[in-house]
Formats: sequence, C-alpha cells, structure tokens
Amino acid sequence: MEFPNAIIKWYLQNKRDLPWRHTQNPYFIWLSEIMLQQTRVAQGLPYFNAFTAAFPTVFDLANAKEEQVLKLWQGLGYYSRARNLHATAKSVAYDNNGNFPSKYTELLKLKGVGEYTAAAIASFAYDEPVAVVDGNVFRVLSRYFNIDLDISEGKTKKEFQKLAQKVLPIDNAALFNQAIMEFGALQCVPKNPNCEACILSNSCAALQHKKVALLPIKSKKTKVTPKYFNYLIIQDQEEKFVVQKREGKGIWENLYEFTLIETDELTDEISLQLVTQFLVGLPILGLVIWFIVGHALAPLNRLEIALSRREASYLKPLSIKKLPNEIVPIVHEINTLFVQLEQAFEHERQFTADAAHELRTPLAGLLTQAQVAMRTADDTVRNQALKRIEQAVHRMTYLVQQLLTFSRIDSNTEYLAKASTQIDREIVQVITELDAEAYKKRIHVEFIEENVVPIMTNTLLINILIRNIIDNAIKYTPQRGDIRVSLIGTNTQLCFCVEDSGPGIAPEEYENSLKRFHRCVETAHTAQGTGLGFSIVQRIAGIHNAELSLGESELGGLKVKVSFNLPKIPPEKKRARKLIFFNS
Repeated sequence: MEFPNAIIKWYLQNKRDLPWRHTQNPYFIWLSEIMLQQTRVAQGLPYFNAFTAAFPTVFDLANAKEEQVLKLWQGLGYYSRARNLHATAKSVAYDNNGNFPSKYTELLKLKGVGEYTAAAIASFAYDEPVAVVDGNVFRVLSRYFNIDLDISEGKTKKEFQKLAQKVLPIDNAALFNQAIMEFGALQCVPKNPNCEACILSNSCAALQHKKVALLPIKSKKTKVTPKYFNYLIIQDQEEKFVVQKREGKGIWENLYEFTLIETDELTDEISLQLVTQFLVGLPILGLVIWFIVGHALAPLNRLEIALSRREASYLKPLSIKKLPNEIVPIVHEINTLFVQLEQAFEHERQFTADAAHELRTPLAGLLTQAQVAMRTADDTVRNQALKRIEQAVHRMTYLVQQLLTFSRIDSNTEYLAKASTQIDREIVQVITELDAEAYKKRIHVEFIEENVVPIMTNTLLINILIRNIIDNAIKYTPQRGDIRVSLIGTNTQLCFCVEDSGPGIAPEEYENSLKRFHRCVETAHTAQGTGLGFSIVQRIAGIHNAELSLGESELGGLKVKVSFNLPKIPPEKKRARKLIFFNS
C-alpha cells in the first residue's frame, strides 16, 4: 500500500534521534510513553534522562520514596501520572518479579495505562501488531482520508482505531507506528502544515478538497470551572516561609504550597476584608505567638541542658516523663540513637575480644616456630619450622578476614539493601574462583540447577554465604573426594545445597556448629577452621528470612542447605543444567 510505505520512507529520512527508540526494553518504553502523555518531546526528554539515571531499573523506581519520584517529576505537571507511574512500578517489581505484561490486553490492566499507551508498549517492546492512535494519528488519518467525523465522540474513536489497524503493515507494525506519529508531530502539524513539501501531497484527500485546516473535527470543549487561589506569603526574620501540604484529592495532591484561601470568585471586598483583619490582628497575633513559642520551646531548652551535661560515654535513655506529646518522638529518636551507639560500641568490644582470644594461640605458635627456625642448625628442621610459620600466617589471615566479615555484617546497614539476584551466576563465580583449591586435592565438583529464578537478595552477602559453604566443603573433603552443589526451585522455595564426601558432623553437634568459634575435630584430611563460617552463613540467612539446615549427605559427608522463600509461583523457569568443574 502506498500510504504506509510512504510514511515509513519519510520517517527513515526525517526521524528524531530519541533514546527510547534504541531499545525494546519495556521499562524504558513505558517510562517514555507515560512522560509524553500531554507533554511535548522536547520538554519530556530531559526528564526521561533524569529518571533513567536515577532509576535504571523498575526495581529502583519501585524502591524509591514517593517524594523522590515527585521531586524528579517537578515541572512536568499532571502529578497523578507520577503517582500512577510509581504504583505501576511497585506492581511490576513486587507482583510480577520485574516483568512487564507482554500483551496489549494485559498492559491495559496497569495503572495509568490507557489504550494508546498499551498499544505503544505492546508494539515497540514486543512487536505486537496493534495500531497506536493518538492526536497525531487522528490528524494524519482524518486529513489523508478526508474523514469529517467528530473525534471527540466515542464511536468515532473506534472508527479511527479500525482504520489505523487496517492500514497497519502486520510485518512492520512497530516501525509504522513510530513513523505515523512522527509524521503528525513534524510534518502534518495542527496549524499551517507545509503541504507543498509533503510526501503524501499527491494522494491526500483533504489537500485536494482544500480542507486541511478544517480537519480533524473536534467539537467538544473541556468545561473550565474558574477557581481563585489566594495565597498568604508569611515570612519570618530569618527569611523562612510558612508552607503547608495539600490534603485530599485534586490538583497538586500532597504537594507543598503557601497558606491558601480558595474562592469561587475574586472581589475587592474579599481582598479588603482579608487585609483589614490581618492588620488589626497583627499586634495581638505577635503577642500570642511570643507566648506560645516561649512556652513550647521550654521543654526543648531543658532537653538541650540535659544533653550538654552528659558524659560522652553515658548512653542511658532519656526519660520521657512530664514531656509534651510533641517532644516525645524527638526523645524517642535520641534514645534510638543511643541504643545504636551502644550496639556499635558493643560490636567493637566483641570484635576486639574475639580477635585477641582467637589470635593468641596461633601467635604463640608462630613465636615458637620462629625461635626454632632461628636456633637450629639443621636445614630440614628449619624448613619445617618455616613451613609451619607460613601455614600459621595463612590461617591468621583467613581468621582476620572472617572476623572482619562478621563485624561488618553485624554493624553495617548497607547490607539490608536488596536487588534482583541470579544466584546461579554467583555460585558459578565462586566455584570458578575456588577451583584451584579443589584441583590441588583432586576433588570432583559438580553443579546442578533446576527451575531457577532471580530473587531479591543482597548480592554481596549472598556471595559471602556461598563462598563460606563451598570453601568449608573443599576444606573438609579428602583427596579425590566429591562435592555436589545444587540450586533447585519449587513453587515456594529456592534451595541452595552443598554436599561433600568428607568426615561430616555428628547430628548432636549440628546446633553447636552454628555457634561462633565452634570448631570441628581436626582430621588427617583437614586443617582446623576458624569456627566462624557457619555462624556467618546463619547470620546472612537470617537477614534474608532464609532457613539454614545441616544433615547427612548421600556422598557420606555433610549436607548444608539454605532455603529461600519465594513470594509467589515463578512466572518463568529455566531449563535444568549440570556443570562439571573438575573430574578426578
């Protein structure tokens, strides 16, 4: 057909270079379409760049506070779009694991997504052959086909939708949809289009009938109800202003403004009455404010005196007795800060005590071996002593690393941040990094995965958990032994399991093995560990509401299992695979 081919040809020669046209990522396409609702491209482009920089994934947008979203949206107007945007991001991230619907009919169910937006996302992101109909498309179709129907009527919109679907090239739907909207935005503009330079001038029915300026027809006008916002701008001597938050539904919901008196009409009498009342009451108001402020600030003054007289090391909670209700939340926050400081000091004391206790014995052994190496004349004895010194240094280095890891997990809140994590990738990375240790002992390591889906975790902590479990298995597995690593998904859980053919742990010792500094008995095949590995794993599992369990392995040794709860049945499942990292 001449019409779609001509439109596409024009588009390829004249299209604007816009970032959302270089991707099929539904998140970026959805974001751009919501922003461009009732907004020009030139105005929306900087906001798109700012949003994608601040929230590169739908999870980032879902986890943001509403105030952050509204702040970035500031200047685009129609703030209900921003709230719908935030609500939809939460729905996609939390209810659908970050996956947007891939069908037009399902996209319509998203908050803030209408027929045009759903068609645009379905077409541009998933190549679904569904026509987009916006103001630009209405204008192009009505002029080219000389349609003098009123586009403000519902039945007319349906007719245009049918026509747009009819002229849509099924095998090139996305490109045509982009082309016809761009054509309406740049060439077939509402007023004074350059028809002489138009590629469709020879076949445009409206041009032939001299009706370009009359089409499309839109008779209904939006009813405008005048409202008068009378703002009182109140400023103190410190140049601070009085503002308030708008409550309820309506324009500028939850945004801040000056003190407002809203009226249906503005008259001189209203203005004169307001000014007169304000001038007459100003002296009285000043006295009232002086008394109220002095009375209200008295508890804060007492609180400031109490804090200034405290020793820096005294962290007992402040009393909330005889305090006004308005001051109680402040004191609660201060007491919470005292508790956090006390916990931080306790972590520091515990770390110092643990380090001193655990390093004392290896340091003593290190000193003994150093003395042997210095005093002996026998090269064999000296080399043995130096070898033991090297082993002791390696062990102390590993011990310090484990102590620091535990200390950071206990005291650092950054580990509470979570993102979508491919646990199988973390497992493969850890096994690859530890493969040299397994190879030294000729250990056969295999990894089995089935029905694996991404889950919300702290990636750094999960890597530490996986590394501790697999490293422990390599440490206790004898020469030419076996280690089996598996990651199996069900409808409700994702289970990470490591089994080995080592000496294992007696069932009555399972509980003790999870305590700090509990060590298994040293065997002929293993060096004694730090006693921190499983306690670190248990702490990380607790942060993720996962369950850690120990048991007997089918390989004859220990079986360590961590079960992560899934929020719902996974929408997609991966095929099973089995990886062999070293085969003895």
